[in-house]
Amino acid sequence: MATQPLPLEGVKVLDFGTAIVGPLTGRILSDCGATVIKVETATHPDVCRVSTPQKDNVSGINRGGYFPPFNSGKMSLALNLTKPKGREIIRKLAPWTDIVIETYTPRVMKNWELDYAALSKLNPGLIMLSHCLQGQDGPRANMRGFGTQSAAMTGLFEVTGWEGQDPVGPFAAYPDWIAYHFTVTTLLAALEYRRRTGKGQYIDQAQVESTMHFLAQAFLDYSATGRIATRMGNHDLQMAPHGAFRCTGDDEWVAIAIQTDEEFQALCRVIGRPELGRDSRYATARPRKANERDLEPLIEAWSQQRESREAMRILQEAGVPAGYVAKAQHLFDDPQLVHRKAFVELEHPEIGRHHVHTFGFKLSDTEIVPRGPAPLMGQHNDHILREIIRLSDSEIEACRKEGIFE
Repeated sequence: MATQPLPLEGVKVLDFGTAIVGPLTGRILSDCGATVIKVETATHPDVCRVSTPQKDNVSGINRGGYFPPFNSGKMSLALNLTKPKGREIIRKLAPWTDIVIETYTPRVMKNWELDYAALSKLNPGLIMLSHCLQGQDGPRANMRGFGTQSAAMTGLFEVTGWEGQDPVGPFAAYPDWIAYHFTVTTLLAALEYRRRTGKGQYIDQAQVESTMHFLAQAFLDYSATGRIATRMGNHDLQMAPHGAFRCTGDDEWVAIAIQTDEEFQALCRVIGRPELGRDSRYATARPRKANERDLEPLIEAWSQQRESREAMRILQEAGVPAGYVAKAQHLFDDPQLVHRKAFVELEHPEIGRHHVHTFGFKLSDTEIVPRGPAPLMGQHNDHILREIIRLSDSEIEACRKEGIFE
């Protein structure tokens, strides 16, 4: 790729985010060229710094396996914001900053007098994003939680699991992995608004409301028919057959999703059962959906004789939508992902070589990849304090003695 300036070069960010959404938002801004300072504290560290997995099963504040992919390319400012002098340093940084990201409950930044009302007085062009579970106002605004709670509250748990069984929910804190698309988009819109008007803006982003977009089909179905979506395993309301079919090997599967009669005819030919495509129980969509449970073992009789990636290849070549069910280790040697540099290796000063993901989009003139490893706790304190806000040695030492940099 040509070496052109990155799209967000010159944009400066203070990232108060913890866990996933806020840090991922800051990470993608950093990949795009922004200078991002992660404001954190060892007295109450980002949960991803201290949670498992940790490199080589050795615990430490710089060894959390989740932390590097969310925070690569950032600087770290270790700052105890419960102390007045810690908050004063943020006020000194406010005029330097273009964007502030925070993911606390609504009361926190306000109690510290670091909310938008306070910081925008110091920098009228400031853009501030507050992302929390249910937004900045309303009867449940101060409710705390993770993506697990927002997944439950938006209905994802109700539709994830097997028919007639308990809800199981999506893997991990799924809404955290999708909400950052909304935060990044709104921040870019606010930057464009400021470019045109010179004015900053405050963004109040509620994770519950963002996550609801990913259940749009269920909401539309309810508004149109009164039907309430619930658990149905791998089945689909219209497509049939639709599911994961066992392949040879230990816990190996291929996913198949048939939308048209033509795709079903192709599937029948691939599995050596062309007569099923002429059977009135299966030939067209409505009866095929009604009888899909009878079809599934017939398909699995074929898939169980093949390795999952081989099954995918054969089906795809015949025009049947199919994909092997990957495990984590498969992704690192997947030829398509390798070709597109979906993962890059970075050298971290404490955990050494490790992989982080890229974001899946490519720009023709600039390469969007992590600009460095995740920082050690407080790694860039001296640079930020001396070079950006230009504190004197005596001021820094006074803060150090008061425990401001914990």
